[in-house]
Amino acid sequence: MNIGSENSQISIQITGIDPEINSFYAKLITMYLSNNKSPQKISKLLNYPASIYMLFGSASTQEEALKSMYEAFGENGRKIPAENDMILIASS
Repeated sequence: MNIGSENSQISIQITGIDPEINSFYAKLITMYLSNNKSPQKISKLLNYPASIYMLFGSASTQEEALKSMYEAFGENGRKIPAENDMILIASS
């Protein structure tokens, strides 16, 4: 993982062999930064085969920051579970 600053924004690049694990780490980091004292929202997300690059900027509220996470990581309109959401798992 590389962490830096770009134009007064936080930049994070996660690199690894498994894209699923990279995505998991990216979501964890995004949730942490969204729920921080000074919430951060995703302003740029680049998804490569072996890495994920994210750029975070200030959000006015935690809701705005979380909305950016849903927009960046949501798949086919599905919502990513938040802190108090119930997760239903279907068996196949």
